[in-house]
Amino acid sequence: MIRITINLVDFYLRKNPNLKRALRMAHIKQAPEQFVKKGMLLSLYASAAITFVFFMFFSKFGMDLRPVPIASVMMFMAVFFFIMQTPYGIIRKREREINKEVLFAGRYLLVKMESGVPLFNTLIDASKGYGVCSSYFKEIVDEINMGTPIEQALENARNYNASEKLKKILWQIVVSLKTGTDVTEAMRSELLWCRLWAWPCS
Repeated sequence: MIRITINLVDFYLRKNPNLKRALRMAHIKQAPEQFVKKGMLLSLYASAAITFVFFMFFSKFGMDLRPVPIASVMMFMAVFFFIMQTPYGIIRKREREINKEVLFAGRYLLVKMESGVPLFNTLIDASKGYGVCSSYFKEIVDEINMGTPIEQALENARNYNASEKLKKILWQIVVSLKTGTDVTEAMRSELLWCRLWAWPCS
């Protein structure tokens, strides 16, 4: 049984190689193998429960029991599919939340850097506000404090955040740091080019 489960987990992961990235983007702190195993276990419990209910119901009224195994399998597949889709649902929700705040976050970063505040200090300040966006800035700050170069920390945040709009802002900062160009000028150009100033706030 254990071997069959391991084989099923491996098969699912081979067919869904993006699950690891999705889990990180959704801030689900589980390895893909653990997540899939947990999904299978919960699905098994659900299918067992529905099988028992159907069996009791059909037996009580003398009905044909042949549909019961089919219902059990369908319940297993439905619950498993729902669980496996939860990271993507969380990502979509986080994207909407970030996009509501990214206008203010982008303006805040630009104003701070234009006033002469160093980039790292700007990120620290940004990590203390702006709701969902602040959590990404806090992750960047934490990575830098643990010894990750600032360019790499920004690149990691860009790769694993749910908003394309925030990705563009972070990308411009990364490019500016790597090329030595003015960060504020690149930020201003990106904000204007993406028409961030006109993005709706709700």
